[in-house]
Amino acid sequence: TLAPFGRTIEETSDAGSLLNMIFNIIWLLVFGWEIAVAHLVSGLILAITIIGLPFAQQHFKLIPLSLFPFGRELR
Repeated sequence: TLAPFGRTIEETSDAGSLLNMIFNIIWLLVFGWEIAVAHLVSGLILAITIIGLPFAQQHFKLIPLSLFPFGRELR
C-alpha cells in the first residue's frame, strides 16, 4: 500500500497473529480512533485550499496506519 511521502506500508511476517490483532483492537479503542479523527479533520481543513491538497492526501493516507499499526511496517 502506498503510504505518505513515497513510502510503502508493508505487512510483517507475523501480521495475522493473534497478539497483533489483540494489540490492534486495544490500540483502536484507546488511541487509534483519536489519531484517525485528527488526521481526518486536518485533511479536510487542508483540502479547502489548492496549496493544501497534497498535504490533505498525505493525512488521508495515514488514517489506516493510525487505526491498525501493529503488524505493519513503514518503509
